[in-house]
Amino acid sequence: MNEDLLSMRNWCFNNYLLLNPDKTKLMVFCSRQMLPKLQDFMLSLLGKELVPVQAAKDLGMTLDLHLTFNDHIVNTVYSCMSRLGQINGVKHAFDRGTLITVINALVLSKLFYCSNVWANSSNCNTDKLQSVQNFVCRIVSGA
Repeated sequence: MNEDLLSMRNWCFNNYLLLNPDKTKLMVFCSRQMLPKLQDFMLSLLGKELVPVQAAKDLGMTLDLHLTFNDHIVNTVYSCMSRLGQINGVKHAFDRGTLITVINALVLSKLFYCSNVWANSSNCNTDKLQSVQNFVCRIVSGA
């Protein structure tokens, strides 16, 4: 794997791309049963050792080593509920069409971002996401 990192580094240098080892994360995706069987190994990039992490954020998605997406969904629900709370406080200033547009732009776009990746998450996570949608329905319907 170190040889592959070296090849990647060379390709980047040849194509005038920069690598930042301080922003590079090492994560091994595996099941809970396989994690204890994993042998220790060390990878380095540009002379800096890559330390394994439990979770990392990439393109707005928080990935964990078991791909449960728990952290991602908790962060998404928190962000959406926070925005919905703000919208709920000023919903009287909007007509229904504008309110739906604002909710779609600020909340549902965040809720559905990469949803096809984490759609098969646990029932507990699905319930959290459903609570956001329920709050949207209460705001839009005035209930």
